[in-house]
Amino acid sequence: MRNLSFSGLVFRCFTFQASAVPEAASVPAVLRLPDPQDGESLGLRGRRRLLSFLSGFACLLQWLSGSYGHTVKKYNSLGDLVQVLGTPGKKGTGLNPLQFDNPAELYVDDTGEIYIVDGDGGLNNRLIKLSQDFMILWLHGENGTGPAKFNIPHGVTLDSVGRVWVADRGNKRLQVFDKDTGEWLGAWDNCFTEEGPSAVRFTPDGKYLIVAQLNLSRLSVLVAPPSGSIGDCSVISTIQLADQVLPHLLEVDKKTGAVYVAEIGAKQVQKYIPVHSRTPAFEA
Repeated sequence: MRNLSFSGLVFRCFTFQASAVPEAASVPAVLRLPDPQDGESLGLRGRRRLLSFLSGFACLLQWLSGSYGHTVKKYNSLGDLVQVLGTPGKKGTGLNPLQFDNPAELYVDDTGEIYIVDGDGGLNNRLIKLSQDFMILWLHGENGTGPAKFNIPHGVTLDSVGRVWVADRGNKRLQVFDKDTGEWLGAWDNCFTEEGPSAVRFTPDGKYLIVAQLNLSRLSVLVAPPSGSIGDCSVISTIQLADQVLPHLLEVDKKTGAVYVAEIGAKQVQKYIPVHSRTPAFEA
C-alpha cells in the first residue's frame, strides 16, 4: 500500500494482480476481485485475455470494449451478456450494421448515450456517439492530424458541461467536442510533447483531469477548463509509477473519487483512494 497525493489530496494505493487469478482455459469477460479495503467485490472490465493483457475496467457501466473480438458488449450486474455490437472476430468499417476494428474504450453518460473510440487497430480511427437504442447520432472518422481527425483514439470521457474529451494517443493530444452536436471545440497538445495520452477521466468535482501515459508509466493531473473555454493544458502534478508498469486505461469512481489504473506491463490494477490532506506529499 502506498500514499500518493496532488493538490492537497492524498491517494492511497491498493494493488490487484492478475497473477492472483487462477490460470484457466477461459477467463470470464467480467471478473470480480475482492477489494482489500472494505471486503466488497470490485467489478473489472477487461479484454478477453485478461491474464496476459489487462486492459481496462468500469465498475458501474457494465460495458466491455472487446479489442480482440472487434465488438462492444454489454453485461448485466451478474456478468450475463445481454448485448453485442459489431461482428465477433471480424474487423470492419461498416456503419449498418456497425463494425469495429479493435475498439479501445467507451463511455456511457447518465442518459445512456454511448461514446466509443474505435482506433486501437488503426483501420477506423474514429469517435462514434450512439443513442440508447444504438443508433448513430454523430461520428468523426478519419485518420490524420487535423481537427477532428485521429491517430489511435484510445480513451474517451465527458465533463460536467457537455464536452467530450478524446485521448488521441498517436497525435499526442486531447481533442474536445460538443456532446450534442459533435462540433470540434479545440485540442490540448502542449502537455504531451513526450508521449500522447492513453486514457482520460475527470475527478468527481470536475476540477481536474487525470491522464495516463503508457510508455512513460505516468499519471498526470491537469486543470479542467471553465465552461465556454478550452484554453491551454496545465499540469499541476504527476504520479510517476514504477518503470514499465504501462498504465493503459483508468477509471474514476464518481462517488468516492477512487482512481483505478489498469497496468498492462505489470498485469495488475492499482487503486488510489483520495484522503484529505493539507500538505501534498508522495509517500512510498
